[in-house]
Amino acid sequence: MIDVPIDELADNGFSLLPERYIKSKSVAALERALEQRPVAALSDVAEIERGKAPLPLRDVDEDPPLTALEIVPADLVDGVVRAPSRQQAFDLTEKVRVRGVTVRPGDILVSIKGSVGIVGIVDDMGATLAEQMGEPWIVSQSLAIIRLKPNGAILSAAVLNALLTAPWLREKLESMSGATTVRTLPMNALRSLTLPVPSPEECAHAETKLAEIAIVRKQIIHHQRNLAESQRQLWAQLWHVPQDIGDE
Repeated sequence: MIDVPIDELADNGFSLLPERYIKSKSVAALERALEQRPVAALSDVAEIERGKAPLPLRDVDEDPPLTALEIVPADLVDGVVRAPSRQQAFDLTEKVRVRGVTVRPGDILVSIKGSVGIVGIVDDMGATLAEQMGEPWIVSQSLAIIRLKPNGAILSAAVLNALLTAPWLREKLESMSGATTVRTLPMNALRSLTLPVPSPEECAHAETKLAEIAIVRKQIIHHQRNLAESQRQLWAQLWHVPQDIGDE
């Protein structure tokens, strides 16, 4: 049992979540590590945005005036934003708001509501896919956009994403969140998040490793597709049905 001063409670929005005041071993180790090297606040290296949500149409006809694909936390997989499947329709009066929550290549998304701390970047593959699909990708209200800005600490969105996707950082973000029913990460807490500043040599090494990881990720996707196709063929042969029977 610990006593928490009223001022500390106030600073944390009077949240009664234990993790706001009791540090786990990993969070404590993380903070000790940060004391040994140069650091920067997230707001020093990036703009953190949460645009005002556009109002979707309730009654959608066959040809709505404006559509977009909404990214939700489940679309952030292994540090990358995957193609969203949820389509939203809007009136043309919502065009400005839709533009305000539309992602760009290099944008990093972080979940700030519910499952706090899931992170993923809009990489070149995702940006190309969004262009091919002909619909903007927009963020849900459970996500915030982290957009790298000119700075002298972290020069690459990919390196920033690598820092933010470290598994122990999610625990840190969860400890910074609050609310009674739905866990929510305050925007000011996200902006004040402390990050280590990599040296130029560390950044160069990180870029090399990230390129290697990208190659491995493409290989995994290729193998997953081959696996799915092999399974489809096997099931069709065993059941004597067309291979596309489950594609409706």
